[in-house]
Amino acid sequence: MPDLNHARRWREGTQMISPNYPADDRREIFGWTLYDWANSGFVTTVSTVLIGPYLTALAQSAVGENGVIASLGLFGTITAKSFFPQCVSISVFLQLFFLPVLGGIADNTNLKRRLLGGFCGFGSIATVSLYFVEGERFLIGGLVYIIANICLGASVVLYNAFLNEIASPARRDAASSKGYALGYVGGGILLATNLALISFAGSIGLSKGEAVRLSLMSA
Repeated sequence: MPDLNHARRWREGTQMISPNYPADDRREIFGWTLYDWANSGFVTTVSTVLIGPYLTALAQSAVGENGVIASLGLFGTITAKSFFPQCVSISVFLQLFFLPVLGGIADNTNLKRRLLGGFCGFGSIATVSLYFVEGERFLIGGLVYIIANICLGASVVLYNAFLNEIASPARRDAASSKGYALGYVGGGILLATNLALISFAGSIGLSKGEAVRLSLMSA
């Protein structure tokens, strides 16, 4: 016989807590919020501040300030100045189709934990690989950034899917807000640390490029 009470709760937007996790367990919720602390460093240090100017500088050094990297025929050209914005566009375009499918998988299977671990792992490897992007390797850098950004988007979808399983409806807003707050703090601390490293690179025996690459790797 159908569970009519469950169907009614679903229609009202109140999902049941998963039996795999204790409802409103403080350690589970705290662990969930810490993921925002961890991934926000990529957003602040890599995507927002460093990777764009760094890849643009590498591309301009290789092909000239307004040099053409590739001709796309009717779609125009990729220049040194437009290279990074187009990398961002590609990563967003791919996520537009991929993330809704991933969200459906997350909501209807028990693969969330494995998928989250997989995307976190691949994203971390891609981010660490940015340390090796120098000289004329800007094309590799763009590809690695696209992969890392897609992995970030996928991990956030999976991360958010856990909230309904670990927190009751009354606790979800508070848990979500705490996650956002820790994310801002974590991302801000890492960015400030990396900007200090770049600013004082010479005094500790590093070139500015080395300091930037270390900062990218740290995220």
